[in-house]
Amino acid sequence: MNPTTYAIAISSLGAVAGTTFSVMTILTIGDIAGGLSVSADQISWFNTLFNVGAICGLPIVMTMAASLGRGRAMAIAGLCYVLGSVAVALSPSYEWALVARFLHGFFSGMLPVLMMLMVMTSLFPGKGQLEGMTLFALATSIGTGVAASIGGYLVSELSWRWLFWVQVVVGVVYTLLACRALPGELGNLDYLRTKDWLSYFFLTAGLGGLMVVMAEGERRFWLETWWIPGLLLGSLVGLAYGAHSLWKAERPLLVLRIFKKPTFTWAIILSLIFRFGTLLSVWIAPQYLMRMQGFKAGDIGDLLLVMVPAVLAGFPLAYWLVKRFDSRLVLSAGLCLFALAAALCGELSADWSTDQLRLPIILVGVGQALISVALLRYAVFGVGKEEGPSCGIIFNLARLYALLGGLGGLWHLVTEREKYHYARIAESLAVTDPTVIRQLSQQAMSLAPFTTDSAAAQGAALGALYLEANQQAYTLAYGDAFLLTALVMLIGAIFVWALPGLPEAIAAAPSPQQSGNEPHR
Repeated sequence: MNPTTYAIAISSLGAVAGTTFSVMTILTIGDIAGGLSVSADQISWFNTLFNVGAICGLPIVMTMAASLGRGRAMAIAGLCYVLGSVAVALSPSYEWALVARFLHGFFSGMLPVLMMLMVMTSLFPGKGQLEGMTLFALATSIGTGVAASIGGYLVSELSWRWLFWVQVVVGVVYTLLACRALPGELGNLDYLRTKDWLSYFFLTAGLGGLMVVMAEGERRFWLETWWIPGLLLGSLVGLAYGAHSLWKAERPLLVLRIFKKPTFTWAIILSLIFRFGTLLSVWIAPQYLMRMQGFKAGDIGDLLLVMVPAVLAGFPLAYWLVKRFDSRLVLSAGLCLFALAAALCGELSADWSTDQLRLPIILVGVGQALISVALLRYAVFGVGKEEGPSCGIIFNLARLYALLGGLGGLWHLVTEREKYHYARIAESLAVTDPTVIRQLSQQAMSLAPFTTDSAAAQGAALGALYLEANQQAYTLAYGDAFLLTALVMLIGAIFVWALPGLPEAIAAAPSPQQSGNEPHR
């Protein structure tokens, strides 16, 4: 096998691991909380620190590859990913688990970016770049459909620690295979000495602080917790200093001039909208089923498995369409599928289960394939070898913030709309209302065989009635979340046509020597 082809194939395994297992942890976070004997508020830091770790690791991927060689960078990232997974799996306490989770995220976040770096520094327009980007999109999408099934099996049959032991196994395989990737590429250690590390400090401090604010702000009631606004202010100052330092540095960690390319900037904006839509399958539908139907991760897996054939069928279709038609048409079609999937869930009711949600999840799978391929084509259009790694880093940073921002926004929406609906329903439950009196009487009569205390039966009936009202309010709140998602996706589908058109075929792709994009040596 060609060395470049081998390296891209191995890096795709890392991309699958880096995305699949992060989704698996999100869907099994309740089991992890139980295993560590902590509350829901405490366990939120388990995922928050993982994301902060990923943010700290992403900016140095390019420096690692340049100083050590791309193959060695893959092997070192894989080895440290294994060690981080072992540290989490062996956690003797909650505090240990948080530190280990940060280290785990630091190297886990590198794995998908290393694949994008391999594609961008080895393949070129008209010479395999579109095919490489399609493979990258598939590798980072396929895991959503199987993550819940894997996690559900591990926590039910073994324990939460096996969520990370399985990552050890995959990481060891990846590391051993990566040791054979591009053995002749040695890199240049001078990059470690001459890079602008001051920019790295300010950038990661600002981005990491902003991640904590976005993840914990809603849970801590924003301005009611003193350190949330303080951290937000400090993060913005850090980002300002980091951007200034990057702009002045001779060898910056990130090449900011990439934002001068309108196609890249538009692709980042659209990726924010796209990631908001993916929460339909990762968070909205699973959270609803967990609360209303008592589903566990394994039950959610039975629903999300239908995404796998949908994604596998969608990517060849997306590749074929992007090669032959306007990429804006493919993007718009994918966003419309997301909008349709969310709209189908707009009439949500308390008795909905997997049967009602299966078709929307299939539509999300196909839509995800269409959007991913077309969006990546826009993101990498006209990007050279020097800018390629920065493209991958920024694109993946945008993915993290879009998912977290969408999650926080939808969580806030559901919370506020649940309060609103419950208040309206509770107002109608007046004890003088004939319908309410009749329902209370029926409830009390059904409890009569179990108690001789009529007052207790009446109180239990009233409690059951208000519990039913609470569930109805929750259902209506999630219906609102689905409808908002549909609206955002529909606006995005229209917004796509503001993008500039791209040439649908490159008649004579420039050689690496002509374009200045020679393969990384």
